[in-house]
Order: sequence, then structure tokens, then C-alpha cells
Amino acid sequence: ILTIVYDLKLDIDLEELFKVSLELYGKEADWLYFKKFMESRIEQFLYSKFDKNLVNSISDRLIDFRDSVNRLESLKEVDLSLIRESYMRVSNIVKKSNSLEGIVDKDLFSTKEEQRLHDSIEKVRLSNGYSNILKAIIDIKDPLDKFFENVLVMDKDDKIRSNRILMM
Repeated sequence: ILTIVYDLKLDIDLEELFKVSLELYGKEADWLYFKKFMESRIEQFLYSKFDKNLVNSISDRLIDFRDSVNRLESLKEVDLSLIRESYMRVSNIVKKSNSLEGIVDKDLFSTKEEQRLHDSIEKVRLSNGYSNILKAIIDIKDPLDKFFENVLVMDKDDKIRSNRILMM
């Protein structure tokens, strides 16, 4: 079934198909057990088509087969290692910030790098579809690198510092 659905790019709700199949089988069946079994079969199938690390990164809902394949194909198209270092830097700064909450205040921007980074982040937020979102994330690399090169995140002014951290 998986090979046919994959090769023909069919958009079939496998979860529904499996539920109907169990009903037609006629015996009382444990849906959760069957679902786990099918997810393991889907996972093995996807391992044969995609890198294991990519499959593991989207393993939260493999039963949605077409969506899983779409996510994997999108991930396969981009090199996320390009932004790994920048992501780690942002992650470390945010981790140390004691979970700030609020909305970024564009009026506090004092550099073009802040505005450019903010615009790139908004582009990600407004993107639709895995492919477009991933490409927008990759496009953040240059504005983020320029931001770190030219802007002191930990500004003396509490409002500016908090605003810069919130943007991340």
C-alpha cells in the first residue's frame, strides 16, 4: 500500500483507510496497537527513501503519510547545516534570557540590521508550505549574521536588550 501511495503520489488518508479496514475485518481490534504497528511500517518505508535523521525529525505524525513525505522532500531540498551555527548562537542567548515575553517594538530599532532581521523573521511567519518556510529560514542566515556582526544584543539599555532578545 505504501509503495503505491508513494509512487503514485496519492493523497489518501491512511489513518482513515486503516480504521475502515479494521472495521471491515469484523473482529474487535486494538486501534492504538494497530496504529503503532502501521507507524513502524511507515517509518521503515520512509527510511528506505530518505535519510534516517530526516525521518526521525518528523516522526511525530507518520500516520499522515502524504504530509510526512512532503515534509521530508522539503527537508531534503535544503541544507540546514548552513544555519546551524547561527541557530546555536540564538539558542544560547535566548536560553540565558530567562524567558522574556512580549512583542517586538520596531520603534526601538536603531540599526538597519535589526530591521532587516525582523523583516526576514516576518517572512518566515507569513510563509506557507514546508518548502517555503524552510527556504525562508535559510534566507535568515545572512541578516542574522549581519545582525550579530554589527549589533550588540546585550545593550546597556534594558528595553533595547529585551527587544533584541525578543526578536530572536
